[in-house]
Amino acid sequence: MASYSTITAAIALGIDRKRLENLLLRHRVPGTFRGRQGRARRLSRTSLLALAVVVRLQDEFGIPAPRAVELLSAWATWGGTRSGAARGNVAPHLQPDAPASLHRGPFTLTVDVAALERDLVAALAEAIEVSPRPRRGRPAGTARSSGG
Repeated sequence: MASYSTITAAIALGIDRKRLENLLLRHRVPGTFRGRQGRARRLSRTSLLALAVVVRLQDEFGIPAPRAVELLSAWATWGGTRSGAARGNVAPHLQPDAPASLHRGPFTLTVDVAALERDLVAALAEAIEVSPRPRRGRPAGTARSSGG
């Protein structure tokens, strides 16, 4: 399974890295995992799709991050009306083959998951080309001690 750095993910999502890191640190977004200290965080395409929903809810509807994550969790655990899912069924993540709908009283909130995923795949392809690759090994300018 492909995984992406936070730099690549932030570019693909159209947000700065600090905003992405804050979102990941402060909220439990379905499909994302907290990294260990000293190791770069890697995000799967599924987690990027979940983050794309949260970011779009924030940017396009002005929904605060905690509420956006709560709505995403409702889609992820209840499943709405997609693929004939019934209330109480558990779906591990949004399914790209059908829209995800969430009903609350007279309101229905629907995400076109396929369109969102197409946008994300295109943005990832571009982000991979422009994102810097982390350097490996000893930092430049670090003097090695001579063995003798």
